[in-house]
Amino acid sequence: MSGTPPAELDIDEALVRRLLIDQAPHLADRSLARFLNGWDNSVWRLGDDLAVRVPRRTLGAPLVEHEQRLLPALAPLLPLPVPAPTVHGRPLAGGYPWSWSVVPWYEGERAATHQPKPTEATILGRFLAALHAIPAIDLPSNPFREGPLSLRVDGVAERVTAMRDSSDRHLVMAADHAYAAGLGAAEAASPVWIHGDLHPRNVLTRSGLLAAVIDWGDTTAGDPAVDLAAAWWLFDPEHHGSIWQAYGGITDDLWLRSRAWASYFGLMFLGFRLADDPTRLDEAGVELGRRQLRRVVASTAFRP
Repeated sequence: MSGTPPAELDIDEALVRRLLIDQAPHLADRSLARFLNGWDNSVWRLGDDLAVRVPRRTLGAPLVEHEQRLLPALAPLLPLPVPAPTVHGRPLAGGYPWSWSVVPWYEGERAATHQPKPTEATILGRFLAALHAIPAIDLPSNPFREGPLSLRVDGVAERVTAMRDSSDRHLVMAADHAYAAGLGAAEAASPVWIHGDLHPRNVLTRSGLLAAVIDWGDTTAGDPAVDLAAAWWLFDPEHHGSIWQAYGGITDDLWLRSRAWASYFGLMFLGFRLADDPTRLDEAGVELGRRQLRRVVASTAFRP
């Protein structure tokens, strides 16, 4: 992936094969090919139906362990596939320092470049309703995704100020207005289990259908509005009614908070820079932010 942080450890085929031989010998003779070097993990395709996720940075290891703890219990309760690990790999003495996983392989493309068909809006609503209905018990804290919108005021103000004279200034100011409206809404009564990072790079589609939801490292207990912001990430506003109906229980306050979170995420993506070269913008990410904010600005009222 372009712009990913530098690896702290070189992950080559010999190392991945060694991990499999040591901890998953029943899979060690399968074909193995590098698929990508992601933000935190090196991903290898293992045969036709599995993948190996091996952290390439220290920061990636706790996220893998987080998914190992949570996803096996979560996956059977959800109407879309999620990558529950089938092998919970551990550090290899003298060879590799972090936990790693074997997970299912899902055919598909990221929704960032292959958006779902409008008819999939109902599926998103059902998926989020199922996720948010699971009791959020003993979930680890995540300061980047939990807590009220008010904790992000300074970050939004900084982004708005930085872009006040940019070509996107009218979009930015309108998004700031939508964010402020969310601040005025009643806060969530209680936290629910949320994905926490449900942007289009973490959703897979296949032939226009939602195929899987990946990258659960930010999962925590929080405001359902954080996840419902995906309505704007994935669908034009005229299709949002199908999401709200499938989800059920959408109030004006929840809708205002969801649109505010969508504003926040879109504003952050407008300033998203390449991790391996912070002097350069992630142009693909910036365009995702623009698309998100155009949809936010087009949503002027809750329409169930």
